[in-house]
Amino acid sequence: MEVTATACIFYKNRILIIKHKKSGLWMHVGGHIEEGETTTQGLIREIKEETNLNVKILNPFISIFNERVGREVPPFSVKISKSFTGFDYLAEAENDLVTIQEEEVDDYKWMTEDEVEKFDFHEEVKLLFKEAFRLYKQLK
Repeated sequence: MEVTATACIFYKNRILIIKHKKSGLWMHVGGHIEEGETTTQGLIREIKEETNLNVKILNPFISIFNERVGREVPPFSVKISKSFTGFDYLAEAENDLVTIQEEEVDDYKWMTEDEVEKFDFHEEVKLLFKEAFRLYKQLK
């Protein structure tokens, strides 16, 4: 079974979206987890490869215990099908200076919550971003 991890990356109340070259769709950053990686390790690697951003994975279910013992941060959403399992995380970028990986990414945008609402995303992606904004605001 294939495992993927994606992140709704925030910087100053804006979310990063990228246009994937292969699918032509605008969505969040992420990719396939390699053997031997945890989901967050693979996600951080994918984010760095695709955007050159340094990020902190956020825990929307704040737990001091998890932070102290170094456990994996939980995703805020999980998608399961016969062929793959996908984990969606919240992350915060150190800055908004994106350098895209041209082999996989055509373009990028930082968007406010209002801009996301008006953008022509697939409905499932729009709902995911809406939930990500809700959880991100609770952490701030």
